[in-house]
This record gives sequence, C-alpha cells and structure tokens, in this order.
Amino acid sequence: MLRKGFSILAGVALAAPLFGAEVARVVKTYETGTIRPVGPNTACSGDQFVNVEGVNNGDFASYAVIRFDANGVRAEFDATFGAGDWSVSGVEMRLVQTGASFALDGFLDIFYSTDDLTDCKTSSSPLTYPFTDGGVDDLPVEFVTQQFFAIGAAGDVDAYDLSGSASLLADLSPGGDGVATIVIVEGDPDVATSHRGQNPFNDRTNGVNYLAAQIVVTATGNVDAATTIAVEASADETGTIQDAGPRGPCNGDRFFNVEGANNGTFASYGVLRFNTADLRNALDSAYGAGQWSVTNVSLELVQEVAAFSLDGFVDYYYSPDDAVDCKTTNGGLTYPLFENNIPDLTVEFITQQFWAIGATGDVDTIDLSGSASLASDIESDSAVTLVINEGDPDVAATWRGQAPFGLVRRAPRLVVTAQSGGGGDCESDACNGNERLKTKTKARGCGCQAKITVLDATPGAVYGVTTPNGDCVRKAANSRGKVVVKECPSRDGTAEVPSCGLSKNVDCL
Repeated sequence: MLRKGFSILAGVALAAPLFGAEVARVVKTYETGTIRPVGPNTACSGDQFVNVEGVNNGDFASYAVIRFDANGVRAEFDATFGAGDWSVSGVEMRLVQTGASFALDGFLDIFYSTDDLTDCKTSSSPLTYPFTDGGVDDLPVEFVTQQFFAIGAAGDVDAYDLSGSASLLADLSPGGDGVATIVIVEGDPDVATSHRGQNPFNDRTNGVNYLAAQIVVTATGNVDAATTIAVEASADETGTIQDAGPRGPCNGDRFFNVEGANNGTFASYGVLRFNTADLRNALDSAYGAGQWSVTNVSLELVQEVAAFSLDGFVDYYYSPDDAVDCKTTNGGLTYPLFENNIPDLTVEFITQQFWAIGATGDVDTIDLSGSASLASDIESDSAVTLVINEGDPDVAATWRGQAPFGLVRRAPRLVVTAQSGGGGDCESDACNGNERLKTKTKARGCGCQAKITVLDATPGAVYGVTTPNGDCVRKAANSRGKVVVKECPSRDGTAEVPSCGLSKNVDCL
C-alpha cells in the first residue's frame, strides 16, 4: 500500500482558485461499505454503521469504503458562480461516532480512489479484508492523510481535512466526474472505530442525532447577488406511520410508504424531516446573512415500485411540528393521520397530486411553492417537516426512505430556490395597518437567540425586518399572517419593521 507522498494515480493539476466568494455545501454519502475478511457487511448494520478495525480484531477486522456524489452541489456552484466559473478549494469529511463498546484508539489511513463503481455492499463484491493482500490493493488509491482516532461520546463528530489531495479537489471541480470514493484503512493493528454509515438516525431518547457520513465541499468563485440559486437538502428522517405506529428498521429506514385505508394493516401515512441548516448557511454565504428569500420549493421522491403498488391521489402537507418522534412508538403517532378529523400533527394542506406507478428509480417531483408557511419556515428555521397522506383509499405508494441505495435510489430531497431579498431600506411590500411586533429571547448553544415575530400581517406579503445586529431579513407572511425571524447570536437592541413603523426592544440579559 502506498503511503505519504506517493501515488498510483496520474497526477492531476488543479487550476488556481478564483478570487471571490466562498460557498460551502454538504454532501451526504450515498453508499458506505464495511469490508471484512468474508466481504462487505451485508446486514442492516452495514447501512447503519461503517467500521474500520485492525488485524488484531479477528473476524471483525475491516476497512471502509465511503462514496459521495457531489453533482447536485456542483450544479449549485454553476448556478451560483456561472457554469464552470469556480473550483473546489476545500473538502472536509465528517463522521459521527456511535459510542460502540469495542472501540479502541488508534491511527487511520485515509485514501482517495478513482474507483466509484466496484461493489462494496453485496455478497457479489470482490472486496475482502485486508485492503492490501500480497502487495496488491483492492482499489486504486492515493494516500491523503493519517489521522488519530480517539474514542469520544456517541454523537461526537470526527472531522478530517482532505484538502491536501489535489486529485480529490480536481475530481469534484469542473472537469471531474463529481463522484468521490474515500477508503479508510487501519493505521495500526488494534484500532477499532465505529461511525454512522449511510443511514442517519435521530435518537431522541438519548438526545443524539447520528448524521450520515458527509463531506463539506467548499468552492471559490464570484457570486452575483441578482442570481437565483437552487440548493437542496436530503431527508434526515422518514417515518411510515401504520396502525401500530412507525414502521421499524431496516425497512422503515429504507422505504417510505403511503397506503390508503383499503390496504388493511399496511395502511399508512408518511412524515419527512429535513435539517436545512446547511442549506440556509449556503444561501447566507452567497447573499449575506438573511439577505435572501425563498421563491420556489419542490420535493423529489424516488419510486421503489412494489408488487402491491397502486395508482391514486396523494395529499401533501406542511407541518410546524419538527420535534414529534416519527421513528418509534414514543411519539404516539398512529394511522390514520386524521382521527375524528383531528390530525396527529399540526398540518397545513399544500397540494394533491396523482401518483402513477413508474419504475424503481423514477423521480416524482412535487411543487410545494404554494405554501407561504413552508417558505417562511425555511427562511427562519433549520428544520422542515412534511406529511404525506392518502388521497383515496386504494392508493399504495412506495418511495426510497432516508437510507439511500446507490446513486439512483437516493433519499428524498427538498430543493429550494432563493433570490436576493435584502438590502436598501429594508422595505416591505405593503402594510395593512394592523400588524403587531413581538420579540422574545432565549439562551441557546449559539448564544442569545432573538425571536422576532410580526403578527396580523397580510398572508403572502413580504415584510422587511431589521434585527439588533443590523441585518435586514425580508420574508413572506405565512397563511396565518405571521412572519418569524430568528437571530443567534443576537444582542441588546431594537427590532423594527421600518415600512410599517413598528419597533420593539430586544433584551438579551
């Protein structure tokens, strides 16, 4: 196996970064493989965890293969900077520790590989531990870095800087194919690591959110504030809610079902959750903090056609309930969504669409732009919840859930298009004369969080709100006539809606 300073790949020169803005995007893994002496771990745990264990760990000795498809964010970089008018200047890989009892400190060797196709998931894979056998590596690799793994707590994030690999940066930059394979091999014989794999898990019982393996890709270029930018987030959590409660793993993670009442015990509705923090940060980086507004929102679901699938209507809702457990029976959610006309979660109807059976891998795109509440939530908060329910009693729709499988069968995606929406005098579209302004502060991990709320606003109208830090946030009022702006860290000062003559003190003491 090759070590520091050597490569079995042809050297690839990377153009000097363009001067201008930097934009960072998160890319979640679509495939992780734990490769043992008998081959990949094909059990459910092979999706949930990715392990690297040295030779002294016997049958559990393993190396890891982690793959990332960055073509979605490359399209965003093209939209932000102009087609090809940018280059990748940094890559950081983030892995979340699982707190396994067998974990042992030790060194890890991290490699980049151009082989994005060799099977690392199934029993048909040619890959077996050890990675290097008889002087021959299982995959073509280039050494990137050696890092020391130290046992932490469950949920701790290990961040590894991969920016030293010019080949990796070039692969993700214009001219590359946008798909990157990372291989992690033991650096000493005793090390034993366990990180979350391709299937995320939010453990609400213990307060730990196990995010899937991801890379943060930073691109450098020039951004025009007038540009409309599309960004996306993959679902961190999907729940199929049946009569007995949420469907359990592994199928409850791999698939996402909506089935009407005529499907008996399989009747179900679905809950989708998206962490939009990185999406919002990307827009803040492009336009300035809060200096943007959402113009379009769409949901992309990948079909997983089953023998029981049936065409029919499906109803899509927005929900502000981002905390209710949709993965275990602890949340109290059960089918049907509406029991005696009272919903399990607070919901707001967006649209009804006809679901037609296609082929596995087909993408259903649903336009959610009609919900001002959803757009407002994306602009003000870092969590989005959607609920999907039967539109008729016979429909039986199956999509890919939170655990992706390969490049095509990916987790649900929320695609958000935004444009510059701040600056100037922080003007509002209009004022009806009845608006009221309310402020509230709370201690958060980020510091003092100020929550600024405009009440009795005109639904759909855009209001300009200035924060104590001096930022202007322009947002559309939701269907209840409410605009919510959050700032953290904030400070003592004043929140205003200048066009409407509204002002309120913010006290962070």
